[in-house]
Amino acid sequence: MTQWQYKFWQKEYKKTLSVMFALLALVLLQGGVRVEAANQHHTLDEFGYLETVYDNSNGLDSSAANDLVQTEDGFIWIGTYNGLTRYDGTSFYRFPVTSGIYSVADLYVSQKGELYIGTNDSGLALYKDGKFTFWQRDDGLSSNTIRDITENSKGLMFIGTTEGISFKDQDNYITREGDARLANQYIKELHPAPNNKVCGLTQNGELFVYKGVEIESFFKSDSFSFGNMVAIEADIYKPDEYWVGTTADKVVKIKIQGQQASVIKTLITEGLHTINDMQLRADGRLLVVAENGIGFFDMQDNFHIIDKMKFNNSVDNIMVDYEDNLWFSSSRMGVAKLTYNSFRNIFAVAGIEPRVVNSVLKHEGITYVATDSGLVTLKGDKLIATPLSELLKTTRTRHVIVDSKGNLWIATYSKLGLLKYNPKTGIIRSFNRKDGLPHERSRVVMESSDGSIYVGTRDGLAIIRQDKVVQTFTSRNGLANSQVLCLLEVGDKIYVGTDGGGINMLKDDQIVYTLNQQDGLRAGVILRMAIDPELGGVWISTGNSIAHFKDEKLKTVHNFPSTNNFDFIFTPNGEMLVTCNQGVYVTSSAKLLKDGSYDYVLSQREGLSGSLTANSFNFIENKEKLYLCLQNGLCQLDLDSLDQSTSPKKFCVPSINIDGVDYPLDEEKPLQISSDATRITYKAYVLTNTLGNVLMSTYLEGFDKQVEKISRFQNKERTYTNLAGGTYKLHVGIYDQRTGKLKQEKVYTLIKEKKLSEYPAFVLLPLTIFVGLLFGGYRLYMRRRMQKIQEKQRETEKFLDQVISSFAKAIDLKDTYTRGHSARVAQYSRQLAEAMGWSKERVDNLYRVAMLHDVGKVVIPDEILNKQGPLTDAEYAKMKEHTDIGNAILEEISQFPMIAVGAKSHHERYDGRGYGHGLAGENIPLEARIIAVADTFDAMNSTRIYRPHLTREKILSELERAKNTQLDGKIVDVLLRLIAEGKVIIETDDKQL
Repeated sequence: MTQWQYKFWQKEYKKTLSVMFALLALVLLQGGVRVEAANQHHTLDEFGYLETVYDNSNGLDSSAANDLVQTEDGFIWIGTYNGLTRYDGTSFYRFPVTSGIYSVADLYVSQKGELYIGTNDSGLALYKDGKFTFWQRDDGLSSNTIRDITENSKGLMFIGTTEGISFKDQDNYITREGDARLANQYIKELHPAPNNKVCGLTQNGELFVYKGVEIESFFKSDSFSFGNMVAIEADIYKPDEYWVGTTADKVVKIKIQGQQASVIKTLITEGLHTINDMQLRADGRLLVVAENGIGFFDMQDNFHIIDKMKFNNSVDNIMVDYEDNLWFSSSRMGVAKLTYNSFRNIFAVAGIEPRVVNSVLKHEGITYVATDSGLVTLKGDKLIATPLSELLKTTRTRHVIVDSKGNLWIATYSKLGLLKYNPKTGIIRSFNRKDGLPHERSRVVMESSDGSIYVGTRDGLAIIRQDKVVQTFTSRNGLANSQVLCLLEVGDKIYVGTDGGGINMLKDDQIVYTLNQQDGLRAGVILRMAIDPELGGVWISTGNSIAHFKDEKLKTVHNFPSTNNFDFIFTPNGEMLVTCNQGVYVTSSAKLLKDGSYDYVLSQREGLSGSLTANSFNFIENKEKLYLCLQNGLCQLDLDSLDQSTSPKKFCVPSINIDGVDYPLDEEKPLQISSDATRITYKAYVLTNTLGNVLMSTYLEGFDKQVEKISRFQNKERTYTNLAGGTYKLHVGIYDQRTGKLKQEKVYTLIKEKKLSEYPAFVLLPLTIFVGLLFGGYRLYMRRRMQKIQEKQRETEKFLDQVISSFAKAIDLKDTYTRGHSARVAQYSRQLAEAMGWSKERVDNLYRVAMLHDVGKVVIPDEILNKQGPLTDAEYAKMKEHTDIGNAILEEISQFPMIAVGAKSHHERYDGRGYGHGLAGENIPLEARIIAVADTFDAMNSTRIYRPHLTREKILSELERAKNTQLDGKIVDVLLRLIAEGKVIIETDDKQL
């Protein structure tokens, strides 16, 4: 019923609790109990809601619920005589008695969003950050038995007990009411009112109104003539006006100013008595709960009882969650939830007796429903009579379509055959055997893209063009099976699904191919075929399996849970719906084709009002409403409700369990985790109480490799063991199901301390200790042997240098122009490094690197190395390869990684114009830059076969010219200084250039 679908007043105000308290034994539990909720739904089709009752048979710990609220994070909290229970949309968690909460009488969410618990025997409790804080009589409460809690607009808390009222300010200072009129009274109700007021009732029916902390108005129970007052609600839009519920069947609106009170109006709750709670809605409607049920007053003050609710005994409180679902608590029946029902039973709303529905079509405002017992026509939700419905009042009808000209075609399973109906003229034409149909009993009809009408009958297929049967196909002229169940146009072909003969494919009015069990179909009975709008190809239901046919290849889907499938429906939101005898499976074509997986299933438990009809024809209206054919009527599914991510959702990770202990999580405060923590467990909650799906993800950044998007129905607890120390980000996200884009996200930071063994220094510590102990224990012995070891080391280094020197001589011998070149370059490099302040070890290593800088020349042909005169371009290119060859030869020496630097980069130029990799400036390794200076100097300072060495002036001039172009200028300056000091000698003789 659409008048219930509007926004509730966002603030929830607490109402009365049961006046009778049963003597119940507490179950002493050491830990909390989590129980999955087993939904027991009941449809209220005329109101558009689905009723779900929770009690001790399906997850709730007790059938006696005293109060319920919703906190800002989205959790539902329920107070029972057994304690405190939290509901997350799928499961109940009861807090252990070790928390100190034994029996809950009242719940209240403060203006700060904090959860207060009024207990029967333990005073007032605050639940915050996973911990409970208590206040009792010794802290200033008038009694430890709390009955109701509220606040005025300035944040002063009023605590109603069995012995009067106490006040708690924002500094947690508690004082008792001293006014004799309420000092020891049993307080039944407290509620906020405009202008910093609070109204309430005592157990004796006395009404009072506070202004601040002073009692402004007080009325005895006999002050009014309308009966005993048992409930009160302030009108938040009209100051000084109050709704009062009575023990009779009355709700009275009164105005109170000081000690003056007047009745504004009296409303009769006919059928309900003893009003326990009321809630005024933003649009002025008043919801009422009573000892024997639930009802509401509409805008015209007409009263309506929701008389089909199962929840109809001792209904005490009303609560509305952030999604506008209605919640009720009962001291006898538990908790009830009214949720907007995605499904709507059209027949129930229209008052039509149940019957098997085979097809549905909505055209020009009229819904045509083909059933086993006639054609039903509806306008809106009302049953109407039309010429067609009158003609087919008792006739079994199988299929209804509308063609491109606006004509209706109705396949009847009777002597009437196939009917064509023109809504504008009212003309009805019948096609039967006399007109050429293979049989009067027609099952399915389809219009092709060229305007032809194809009709499948009990005994074959017929093609109608211009109202004439132009061709038929039966088992006698090629049809694999004469009983036609479904039709589909695919490109230039017509697919004909039969009852046992597979699929016959027609092209140009000829059967060109038959797809059957020999081609891979599991059965020849074809219930439905549908073109996939995203993947292409055709989905096929054989009744006992699902297959996909594309590019003449057939793939059967495995692992899909249902084997009795009826229809394929593709929604505008990208979902793929598969109807079957269990209900409606919601998936995507990609998931179904990959591994037969699905997101969730919608069945009678989720509000579907009956079993789906096999081989029926469903209908989508305006991409929003899906009409489903049932064995007991017609059901409408709101497609937009399937994707709950279109509206903001509350979601969170309230706590994380570390080795058995829960720790609250806060987006603003990183959680520090001890280094010795071994097991971390958490669950992300999407706190929705609707029936639709939410696409979500939860992953731990820093450990999980990828983000996996899942349905909220697939969400489970996650556990990580032995996480390494470091910082992690726990992400929870909500995604748009249509686009897959992230819409909402929460991120929690976890910082796990590193173990000592995870610090790099610790890795070296055992080795250091071991070496220290070894050194200390064998100090004398090692002292004696140290000289021998050092001598051996010097011999090893000497041997290494001799090997390198020999190898360098071999290189120089190959190049007749450069005898002794490698040794000289190494010596110059040593002098430069020493002048630059390098350590001895580093200088020695540079010397070895320089000795082998020309090692790549070993593979350069002799005719190039020893050629007199300039090289050709090809020969020069070959010569340049010696740097990369040298690098390749030496880079395998892993114990001395720098050994290859000289060979690889000594021909790089400081200005980037050198070879082999075009490095420039300080990107060239320093060792290579030193070798390049030494190499250049030796080339000028040594005599070659093709020329003598250069003069001193020429060498100095060239070095100056090469600064910061060919060579590193700073290193050249060092060389010039060494030359000036006479430490590097320039050759002098009469054969100089």
